[in-house]
Amino acid sequence: MNICKPSYVKYYLRESTGKSTAEVNELLKSISETYRDRWIKSDYSDFGIYSEPDYLFDMAHCYFRFTRGSISSVKKQLPDLSSILDFYNGIGLSTIQTKQLWPDSEIGFFNDVKIQKKWMFGYLKRFRMKAGGIFEDDGRSYEAVFLFEVLEHMEEPEDFFFKKIHDRVERYLIISAPFAEMWGGHFPKYHGIDSKKYKRKFKMFLYDLGYILIYTGFNGRPLIYMKGE
Repeated sequence: MNICKPSYVKYYLRESTGKSTAEVNELLKSISETYRDRWIKSDYSDFGIYSEPDYLFDMAHCYFRFTRGSISSVKKQLPDLSSILDFYNGIGLSTIQTKQLWPDSEIGFFNDVKIQKKWMFGYLKRFRMKAGGIFEDDGRSYEAVFLFEVLEHMEEPEDFFFKKIHDRVERYLIISAPFAEMWGGHFPKYHGIDSKKYKRKFKMFLYDLGYILIYTGFNGRPLIYMKGE
């Protein structure tokens, strides 16, 4: 049973928030613009948006629009991964999909936003999917690390990547990072460089660390890198 389908997610959003079908559908359509405008008005500093209940709808929208297709593309390119880290996994739909596509693999996740993590475990329980094989990251390394819609939420993504991610990657790094798009939590500049020009800079940063780009998905989502020796 594919519990990451929109019908299941909308059902649980209604059940867990008490909102009507019409309200859920409207929030999935419009909430991203609401948080984008609020984020810009705060001069890119209102990090409290991540802990708000309605931000769940923004993450569900992002998953369906971008992440779900990216993970399916990774499965076609790398069907036999033994261990995967889904870092900053939002409300956990990406982690659940990953476990369903790689059922025999170890799937780790990291998320330090309590409301988001709670939603994921509630979702698993509601649809009776056992969390066996899904575990909270304990600092180990993994054959592959997923960074879906993560890096653009870091004002200094190179520092974040080197400190938090680089040593965790054994073989493959998979990213989707729309630096040039302005949404809630994104920045107009990264390391002092205009966001519309930063994508190439980050690619060169990875190249200098020894990563080799081996696959580019539709519209650049996802990018699959192999880590050099």
